[in-house]
Amino acid sequence: MAPREPKNQMSSFPRNVSFAKDGNTVQYRQQLTRACVQSKQLDAMSDETLTVVADIDEKRVIIESTAGEVDDLIRSGRAMPAYSYEGGPVSFVPTGRVFLRVDRDSRVVDYKTELRKAGFAITEPHPRFDFAAWLTAASEQTGEALRLCKALGEIAGVENAEPEMLSASARR
Repeated sequence: MAPREPKNQMSSFPRNVSFAKDGNTVQYRQQLTRACVQSKQLDAMSDETLTVVADIDEKRVIIESTAGEVDDLIRSGRAMPAYSYEGGPVSFVPTGRVFLRVDRDSRVVDYKTELRKAGFAITEPHPRFDFAAWLTAASEQTGEALRLCKALGEIAGVENAEPEMLSASARR
């Protein structure tokens, strides 16, 4: 489960998230008119012009509104930004975790110093493969994990450093 963000940190999410995947750099882009909110907060937002467009899970939904209103919701700490993969139409929400995979002949624990310098900590080693693990930003801030993700791909031996994103399922 992703750590809760303090309200003053919510506006620290990057517009674009670049990361290493199989030797390439790929990107998530913030959807300026969409955000993720807790389902239980929807009643309190009834005065705002927003539409629920998708469910993330039983507790969170993706809403759509004007870019200004979405930005206000994110800055106030009532929402988390939604992202699209390479500009596509599907919404994704960051968890704060990053999946790291290094060269198969290496072990993630041997990268502990480099990971710490890059602002990350190993939080969950892969149960079967020494060359993979889940990381979080040392600050435990989701926005910081997204901002720092690209630097992981610049570490020699790192093959993948991909932020965990939950995708939405469309409402019918």
